[in-house]
Amino acid sequence: MKKYDKEFKLGVLDYVHRHRELTIYECSQHFGVGYSTLSRWLRQERSDKVAECNRLQQELQEARKTLKVLQDAFELIDSSYSKQGS
Repeated sequence: MKKYDKEFKLGVLDYVHRHRELTIYECSQHFGVGYSTLSRWLRQERSDKVAECNRLQQELQEARKTLKVLQDAFELIDSSYSKQGS
């Protein structure tokens, strides 16, 4: 089994995305990479993107919870100062 470095894989994937008019088979032939190998790289790339999207959605949800807590605390402090000033 042939081993490809990460830079090469990324270059091939970039080429595939920039040349949508070509088939996966044509791209694999252009780079001398097996069709099944390139298909696997594309599946892995999609899987990685889905995982990253899920991670970012979870991070955003946590940030929104934190923001809500801080907003509530600010409102509590602000209302406390308003009462003292009256």
